[in-house]
Amino acid sequence: MAERSERILVVDDDDAWLEVCRIGLSTLGFAPETALSGNEALRRIESEEFDLVVTDLQMPPPGDGRAVTLGVKSRWPATDVLLMTAAPSVESAVSVLKDGASDYLIKPFPVEALGVVVDRILAARRDRSELAVERRLRAELEAAYGELKRLDRLKEAFLARISHELNTPLAAAMLAVGLLSEETSVDEPLRKNVDRAGDALQRLRGVIEDLLAFVDLQKPDLEIHGEPTDLGPVVDEVLAELARLAKTKGLTVEKDVPDDLPRPRVHRPMLKKALTHLVRNAVYFNKPGGRLTVSAKRLQHWVSLSVTDTGEGIALSEQERAFDAFYQVAEYMTRTVGGLGLGLALVKRIVEAHKGVVRLDSKPGVGTTVVVQLPY
Repeated sequence: MAERSERILVVDDDDAWLEVCRIGLSTLGFAPETALSGNEALRRIESEEFDLVVTDLQMPPPGDGRAVTLGVKSRWPATDVLLMTAAPSVESAVSVLKDGASDYLIKPFPVEALGVVVDRILAARRDRSELAVERRLRAELEAAYGELKRLDRLKEAFLARISHELNTPLAAAMLAVGLLSEETSVDEPLRKNVDRAGDALQRLRGVIEDLLAFVDLQKPDLEIHGEPTDLGPVVDEVLAELARLAKTKGLTVEKDVPDDLPRPRVHRPMLKKALTHLVRNAVYFNKPGGRLTVSAKRLQHWVSLSVTDTGEGIALSEQERAFDAFYQVAEYMTRTVGGLGLGLALVKRIVEAHKGVVRLDSKPGVGTTVVVQLPY
């Protein structure tokens, strides 16, 4: 039989019965220790911890079974106590159970009965230990979650504040550049630098708007009040605004949006922002001379809108994080196209706020498709 690791102390002033218990527990795989009196047991438990103390109830005071039980429980509250008593003292045994003993056996008892009760007590002990660990882990997780929520609130407050603070000087700078542009002719050398500054300020405004939108979209009580919207015109607007950017990469742009599509109830500016991010990504991360396709179709109670590119694609290991805020799939993307990595995070939040779903399908070397499904 495999050896049991639990430490057991058997206490009885009857050395013959003490030996019976010791041998019986040994046959069950334990290595019990013994004490011939309650006083000896009390001295032992002052410095040693046991998993279970099996003690006779009727021993000479002051070291009787009740004293052993109280001593064990005061020194080692987690240690279990099993009482052994003769039949006439059952009532006394029951009263000691109130002092913290786990169970009792009436002497004489067979070894099998001892084994059953000991196993039951030790099994309950293991369950209590596992429950305590589970409770501790749960408390630690709840504390960690609370700290994460606090940090999230701090992050959102910081982003909101910094975004608004940036907007004020940005508006002044854009006004000044606009005035300079009006006062300089197209042929003047200064005009080129003015236009360059204007383009840079426009990009900065886009970054700030994304930050503000990201903060607003994190609100737990966010409600979307949309109206039935034709997707075709929204797609046309986005493609027209990004046509020059697509042309610089020599991309072939295709649109496949049927005129008879159902009209999902959406917040049009928010949907346009999401689609703009998807199309812009499809341009930025496409191969020169590649293809960009925006298509839509009806799927039962959904309208499915897809943006497909023929770029480098995204590795499977990176796809799960692609929609995380401030995350860009590869560091080289930051160097080549810039940005904060908020695009897909904004798309996901906007789509989910409309009770829709968004997914990504990408194959390295082939390209990427982002599918947005909106209910109607």
